[in-house]
Amino acid sequence: MSSNITTKHPSGQQGLVMSPTDYDVVRETVLTIMETHQTINMPELTRLAFNELNGKIKGDAVAATKAVQNDLEAKGLLSRKYRAGQHQVIFTKQPAAEV
Repeated sequence: MSSNITTKHPSGQQGLVMSPTDYDVVRETVLTIMETHQTINMPELTRLAFNELNGKIKGDAVAATKAVQNDLEAKGLLSRKYRAGQHQVIFTKQPAAEV
């Protein structure tokens, strides 16, 4: 039996508890969307992910997308910036770290 994954949050808050299978599906979906779009706002990321994930994971696809987005941000794979004057969060996929 595999243990669940607790996602991280950039501010240090506890994230969502997910099965490893669901986490991997959502993570790959978010990263694939980011590969295609490079920068995207949260409503659009959520819409695209929901369309892809609906029925593929247990639970709420929107909550899972947000939790994994926060986790990827906390791990340095996505960055967040605020677009001036629009109160809009834009996410940018960061390049993979050199090993």
